[in-house]
Amino acid sequence: MIWSYTKFFEIFESIDDSLKKGRVIPALMLTYSSMSSFSLLTESEDLPRKDTFENWVKKWMLEKYPLPCTASEIYVSMCRLLHQPETESSQSKKEPIREILYSWDDKRSNAGDVDLSSHDKNTIFVKAEDIVNAYRNGMIDCIEELENDEKLAKNFRKKSMKLFSSINYSA
Repeated sequence: MIWSYTKFFEIFESIDDSLKKGRVIPALMLTYSSMSSFSLLTESEDLPRKDTFENWVKKWMLEKYPLPCTASEIYVSMCRLLHQPETESSQSKKEPIREILYSWDDKRSNAGDVDLSSHDKNTIFVKAEDIVNAYRNGMIDCIEELENDEKLAKNFRKKSMKLFSSINYSA
């Protein structure tokens, strides 16, 4: 197995740990940033990041592990969470995009805390664990394909060396 794959599995350990502790937003932030990085590492063409991300989500997540949202809605949700906290984005102004609101399995939460009456058909509820699991399973499937294609694996290794390079610093 390629060394850099293990880094993504380490990220999943942190995601799982965050979910176990009821820290859903940090788990989603790790999921989305990891998903963005992984999709860029597996792309062999020079496409815009949005296209690379959405193509990866469609192929590796939604085809085999369907969610009640589109790749574009996941992309906009990622951008809102990681980069642009306001509810409007340039993407959502161009095409109809439903806003993703997250639910999760947390025995400590109270479903009565959410006022569902203020939400309309432009809102969709998605379990955070479902996005995490669709990404995890899609990533594993993608890794299996990479392992069977030396050219793709070489491209992944080359890109990942830049992403995961670090210097051990001690004072």
